[in-house]
Amino acid sequence: MKSDLVHYEHNMLEYVQLLNPHSLRPHPLNERLYGREDNSALRASIEAGGILNPLIVTRELTIISGHRRHAIALELDLPTIPVVISPLADDREIEEAIIRANIARDKTNYQLAREYQRLKPILAELARKRQVAGKSQDFDLPPNLAEGQKMAKGETRELAAEMLGLKRSSAEKALKAIQAIDHAEQAGARAEARSIIESLNKSF
Repeated sequence: MKSDLVHYEHNMLEYVQLLNPHSLRPHPLNERLYGREDNSALRASIEAGGILNPLIVTRELTIISGHRRHAIALELDLPTIPVVISPLADDREIEEAIIRANIARDKTNYQLAREYQRLKPILAELARKRQVAGKSQDFDLPPNLAEGQKMAKGETRELAAEMLGLKRSSAEKALKAIQAIDHAEQAGARAEARSIIESLNKSF
């Protein structure tokens, strides 16, 4: 598997430093998208060979990439952890980077749908900001967005689905399931929400 650093195209690599894992903060979006997972295989690997790929964090030491490695470092009471400081400061760019950092990981359909749900408004907001700034930013964006033009709603859906390796129709179908899950949870119908999640994980 490629290093997490490969996912970044901003020349954001400055240097690797060793920090106390207790000084780092998980980003709340990570748990909202991916929940808490079984890290036993990764833990065994870290116990055997240490943390080989540095975590990527903001200047405020909020984790962008490496939440599971960080959790294991805390469990193992490691004194230090390798870290690369990212220059990203915009909240939406940080959230987009979190999703990009997890593109290659194994995910359930539910997790993919949650990514899509969050990624669409992120891309729309970034398009708006870049349009206002009048800047051309090459970050796997369509030519019209890279030129600072307004991104249409359909293009936002298309790009978000493409980034996640989904067909737009499948992504939109999964989004409807997510909306039904959220509605059921808000109504206190947890059993119904769980049933929709199970169906979503079986197939879009």
